[in-house]
Amino acid sequence: MMEDSAPATPTAPKPAYKRILHNLKHISRDETKELLLCLAVTLSLWLVGHFHFSFAWIIMILMVFVSWEYQMDEKQKRRDRMEKAVKSSFFEKVHENLEKAEWVNSIIDQMWPYVDGMVYKILKETVEPEMQKNMPKALNTLYFETIDLGNKPPYVASVTSYASKEERKDEYIFDMDFVYSGDATIKLAIKSFKLGLSNIELRGILRVIFKPLVAEYNPVGGVTVFFLNRPKLKFDLTNLLNVLDIPGLKSSLRRITDDVIASFVVLPNRIAVPLAAGVEASDLQYPIPEGVLRVKVVEARDLTAKDFGLLKKGKSDPYAVIRIGAQSFRTKVIENNLNPEWNETFEAFVDNCEGQELEAVIYDEDTTSKDSKIGALDTDIASTVESGYRDLWLPLEGVKQGRVHLQLRWFPLTSSASDLEPPQENYLSVAALFVKPISANALPMTSGQKEALRSVYCEITVGKTTLQTFQCYGEKTEWKQAMRFLVSDPEGQEAEIKVIEAKGTMTLGQMSFNIRSLLNKDGLAVEGVFPLEKSGDKSTLTCLFTLKILNTVDVKPSEPETR
Repeated sequence: MMEDSAPATPTAPKPAYKRILHNLKHISRDETKELLLCLAVTLSLWLVGHFHFSFAWIIMILMVFVSWEYQMDEKQKRRDRMEKAVKSSFFEKVHENLEKAEWVNSIIDQMWPYVDGMVYKILKETVEPEMQKNMPKALNTLYFETIDLGNKPPYVASVTSYASKEERKDEYIFDMDFVYSGDATIKLAIKSFKLGLSNIELRGILRVIFKPLVAEYNPVGGVTVFFLNRPKLKFDLTNLLNVLDIPGLKSSLRRITDDVIASFVVLPNRIAVPLAAGVEASDLQYPIPEGVLRVKVVEARDLTAKDFGLLKKGKSDPYAVIRIGAQSFRTKVIENNLNPEWNETFEAFVDNCEGQELEAVIYDEDTTSKDSKIGALDTDIASTVESGYRDLWLPLEGVKQGRVHLQLRWFPLTSSASDLEPPQENYLSVAALFVKPISANALPMTSGQKEALRSVYCEITVGKTTLQTFQCYGEKTEWKQAMRFLVSDPEGQEAEIKVIEAKGTMTLGQMSFNIRSLLNKDGLAVEGVFPLEKSGDKSTLTCLFTLKILNTVDVKPSEPETR
């Protein structure tokens, strides 16, 4: 028989201080925050009573705390929406035959540790100078102190692939839903003051084109990569700047970074890599666009009031910003009006009508602080290409009220001089000119300057538009960069080109080209070696000029569409 075990002797309870220490060791992070908050509130109330302070201070502190909690909650919701969007991608609205992208993500995972150097170079050499140039005077010493991309790479949520249209059989296209929501840490400094960027999020449709397809061992002659539209960029500022927020700093950083990304890899800008002999990188990077979209911003109705005061009485000072890829246009400001009429027309090149969108954002101008966003909308360009003309009333998204009236007209580009229309009213365009400076030879030398050390660029002016090529360094002066211009009167306008030494801004030579001469050329194009004026005796510029006509498509008048 088993012996009965002796009853257990009850242990003496631990002292109270040991129980408290035990609980403190196992307290969670959230419980710690709640405990500290309770202690802070209790201490604040005690100090108010002890020193006979006004309760207004407590109310003010609570208001700041509630505001901070609200901002944190909104940021968490935003991150949750980003994760949810990955599972239910907006990309599905564009393409139905989506494919999983594990193979693409495997490549990105493998390459990510080696991307730091490239990103560091872009941020230091391109973004930093732009920040310093565009920041207010008090902030123009801002610079990058630390750049760490972290261990979490971007990923492709979904991908679709398809052959291009009948007229472009020599290319194959991949569209990728590109998402970055990683653990990168970027630190900036202004003199002795430091701040950081965290929770960086970037998302957009990235198009990869294999073009041209060639009959060789490697059938892909080149690869071109670009975002169809501006990707969505978001980030947080650390070091209490989410609460205090230096006026205009966050919006300025976002705007400058957004513009730099657009200047690199948002249409019409792109990254091009030739992979076969005889394929020019410049031909891949600077193709002729598909056409021109004319946008008339007519009016808006029932906008939300953003200004309240003795003089404003619930009004706004609205203006519209139109974006097509990297191209951006802005209307004038209509003061104190919730139903503004702009009646302004803009024209933009469209490189890929399948996938590109028109984005319109309505802002309220504020002279004392940053402008407030009233609402935004977007519409696809492909529908306008198909119909030739659309008259649209579109609601602003994400707000309770407000709609915008747009009139869109599509002009495909042709090489037939017979399609040329006479000059239009209000200097609307009837043609497009593409100027491609290829190289310069025998340029004059400035005194004491070595040819290997100088940098040279071309400045091209057509009408009221002036564009510059990139700077060419060293002895070899070669650009092969095509510049685009809209032309209102090809028979009366000229293209003015100056070759300029960058450091001293000295003009090394110049020339004028009569656009009318292209109307008699085969294909409306000519490439030649042109002598430079106010330059050396043998100084020349090799350049390609191409003229395209805006073909006016007959359209039937229709009632305005609503959405």
